[in-house]
Amino acid sequence: MQTAEFARALEELIDWARGGPERAAPQLDNDVMSVQRATPQLHEDVARAEGAVPTGNVARALQARVAIMCAEALWWRCHRQLVADALVARGIEVRHIASASSAPSHTLTDFARVDAGRVSYPGLL
Repeated sequence: MQTAEFARALEELIDWARGGPERAAPQLDNDVMSVQRATPQLHEDVARAEGAVPTGNVARALQARVAIMCAEALWWRCHRQLVADALVARGIEVRHIASASSAPSHTLTDFARVDAGRVSYPGLL
């Protein structure tokens, strides 16, 4: 992949992941109660995460190492939780950079379910 094409693919992926430049992420804590508190915005976010099968430039970018970063340091308190669930459901390895020496693998959110590569959160949405 050419550098310019890769850069465009990353921009697409970042825009998709963050929900747009003016949008605040819901505050999630990887538990049922925090997801229920964020339900109105989460409905839209989950629909976007479930339906966004990486294609074209984004799919090619995901074949390389890609970092999605956010001002929120804790991945489970922003859109990265939903993005990570959606990617893991499609068989893509996701790691969360915790420090210079730690990057644990993402595991599907406890209350998430996957059917045919699509994530849902039964009983919540």
